[in-house]
Amino acid sequence: MRGYPNHTYYPKPNAGNNPNGLAVSQDGEGLKRGTRVGEGALREVAAYILDHPKGRPRNLSSEAIGFAGVPLTVLVKCLHKGFNYSKGYEGSLKNVKIGSLQMFMKNDESCEDMGPSRFPVEEVHKISVFDLRMANAEWHAGNTLFRKGEDGQTLLIPIDHGYCLPENVSKCVLAFMLCYLSNILNVRTIVLAIAYFS
Repeated sequence: MRGYPNHTYYPKPNAGNNPNGLAVSQDGEGLKRGTRVGEGALREVAAYILDHPKGRPRNLSSEAIGFAGVPLTVLVKCLHKGFNYSKGYEGSLKNVKIGSLQMFMKNDESCEDMGPSRFPVEEVHKISVFDLRMANAEWHAGNTLFRKGEDGQTLLIPIDHGYCLPENVSKCVLAFMLCYLSNILNVRTIVLAIAYFS
C-alpha cells in the first residue's frame, strides 16, 4: 500500500514486479484461495460499488457513503519511476501498472490498536454484514480504521477488500464466518441484512 495525500494505491501482489518482492504465482492463484493474481484491484472497486447507500443502488457520480462505509475506490492506470520494475523503468506504456486507487480516509488509527469493547455495536454490525455478503477472505482488525466523528461517536471504516468475492468459498471458511458472526450478531439480524442486500 502506498499512501498519497488524498488516496491510497494498491498494486497487485504476486504479479510480476510486485513491490513486496513476493514470488510470482505459478498457477495464477492469489495469496488467498479462490482469488486470482491481478484481480484484487477489481475486487476493491466491486466492494465500493456493492457497498451502496441504504435503499438504493450506488450512483457513481455521487459521493454518498455506503452502508458499511467503504471509501471511494476506482480502477486506475499508473506510470511512475518509484514503482518496482525488474527490467528497469522506461517512461513508456509498457510500464503502465493497473491498480485500485482508494480515497484516503482521515482516521485516528487502525482497530488493531484498540480493544473491540470500544467498537459501537451498530458499526460492527454494518461491517460484519458487509463482510459476510462479500465473503471477505481477509477480515481482521488491521483492515478497519476508526475515527471519532464530530459528535464524538466512533466510526469504523472498512478498507482492503482485494480478497473479497472469491471464485469459490470452502465450507470451512463459510462455517467459520457464520460462527464468527453469530457471536456478534443475532440470527435475525443476519437474515434481515442478507434479505436487505438481495
